[in-house]
Amino acid sequence: MKRPRPLRLPSLLRSTAAIALTALLSLGVLAPYFHDGIYQNGDLWNFLGGVVEARNALAEGQFPLRVAPNQLDGRQYPVFQFYANLPYTVAGFIMGEEGRNPYSAWKWTMFAALMIGGLSIGRLAWRWTRSQPAALSAIAVFLSAPYLMTNLNDRGAVAEVFAISLLPAALLATWTCMVRRGLWRSAVCAIAWTALGLTHNITYLYGATFISVFILSFCWPRRRVLPRLGRLALAGLLHALMLVWYVAPQFALMPQLAIAADLASPAWSAELVPLAVLLWPICRTPAISTIPRLGLQIGWLVLAGVACAFIAWTNAFGRGRFSDHAPRRRLQRGLQVRLLVLWAVAIFIVWTPVDFWPFVPKLFYFVQFTYRLLGFVLLFGALLAALGLAGIAARSASAVRRPGFGRRFGWIACLVVIAAAALTQFAYYPPGLYHPRGSHRWINDRPIMGGLGDYVLRPQVEPPLPAGWQRVPAETFAATRPPGALPVFRAEVTSPTRIVLPVLWYPNMLRVTVNGRPSPYGASGTHVTVDLPPGRHRVAVRFDGLDWANNASTAGAALTLAILGWKIGTPLRGRRRRPRAA
Repeated sequence: MKRPRPLRLPSLLRSTAAIALTALLSLGVLAPYFHDGIYQNGDLWNFLGGVVEARNALAEGQFPLRVAPNQLDGRQYPVFQFYANLPYTVAGFIMGEEGRNPYSAWKWTMFAALMIGGLSIGRLAWRWTRSQPAALSAIAVFLSAPYLMTNLNDRGAVAEVFAISLLPAALLATWTCMVRRGLWRSAVCAIAWTALGLTHNITYLYGATFISVFILSFCWPRRRVLPRLGRLALAGLLHALMLVWYVAPQFALMPQLAIAADLASPAWSAELVPLAVLLWPICRTPAISTIPRLGLQIGWLVLAGVACAFIAWTNAFGRGRFSDHAPRRRLQRGLQVRLLVLWAVAIFIVWTPVDFWPFVPKLFYFVQFTYRLLGFVLLFGALLAALGLAGIAARSASAVRRPGFGRRFGWIACLVVIAAAALTQFAYYPPGLYHPRGSHRWINDRPIMGGLGDYVLRPQVEPPLPAGWQRVPAETFAATRPPGALPVFRAEVTSPTRIVLPVLWYPNMLRVTVNGRPSPYGASGTHVTVDLPPGRHRVAVRFDGLDWANNASTAGAALTLAILGWKIGTPLRGRRRRPRAA
């Protein structure tokens, strides 16, 4: 009988080192938030209000989350249908389990996201270089980038930081799905992209564009291209099915949303990121910025990593520990070329004063500020740093012709990068401005979310009343319904009546029932109207989205879980079928 392979110590040490470094740097990112008082930055307070609302929605039985129960005076505002569904869901669940502290729940959620991002980019760098120093360097560069620190500490863009942390996981899952066999890898890839899509629409849109170009550039016509494309197509199908419940209502309502009314070209925002700001070694705020300490720097660690990758590519890989095989040399050179091109494209979009946006589909205008693409400059730069370090280490080992020199060079460079990463994090720490201790209780009592009204539809003209009909305004019901209560209203009318409910109107996405039976509904301004005959009525309203999209997502999730379940059960079935030894 074949003996099981023992666990190799080097593999265990590699994993332990990556986990330890990622945990330390993730704690370094969150160091300003160790204080019990809530740190005063950007939109963090509003996000914590959303965490409380997510907890309230889960307590109501909502899953997936769609409506914030108490926002806009309890008018069933479906903010979770449009923005950051996954971060709010996770943080709301943690808050419901560990107590009534949204600040603590947010910190646990953010730490988990940073761990996923660091470990994913380290794993991807290891697969491409087979170098532990290179993988650890990629983790350090990624978790110390100025834009990551600025987004969290000064802008308070929590959902965007969460999405940037999920980008490496999506890229790793897509790469693995392409190069390795197994339908279950398609399911994992679909889950990774669904998580990213449920987090931040802008990062998801541009991430899908950049990573699709990167991955498809490897799918040249050759013997193995059809299986690769098949696995990627299956992942795309599963991902589309699981995400359609979330994005289909957004596309259907986009022309009528208030946030889309003033959608303008992002070209003006290039004034925020001149080269003097992008290349500055420490935090420097643009002159026209209204946000203090808006550090939109690329980061010298990223720039140094890109320079090393360019040097390694131009000089080619010499013989050494990292480039013993010609196929790996070709792969690394191909990766360097593609990542350098994508990095340059991202920098061009961020910085260029040339207005190319009239030639871009209007959907991409939702980026609003070009500096938001610094997240991709960070992603590609960290991977280029790993490839550059591995390439230069291999080249140096070949040049001096001394065994082990490349490994020692790689470790010394890795330690320098880690030290520089810690200093960079410290340089971008904000001043300690905190709300009083226990301020999270204020949020529990009155949760307030930012951007209220962004996802409200434009007011509609109410059709004229038929002769002899009465009209009951929304204020009548708002006075008798406590904020956050389930949207159920009771009305007793003596003649045909049109009632206006204090519930926001969304066409074809609300389930309205009168005495338990489905009922059509209309609109008056931004509110729902229902026509009632004489009598006593119980009117219930619930935001359900699009039925066909909900059914498709249910089918996609079931199929994905079935594929993963089949993979998990394969070893168990093999053990049961194995005959006993005589």
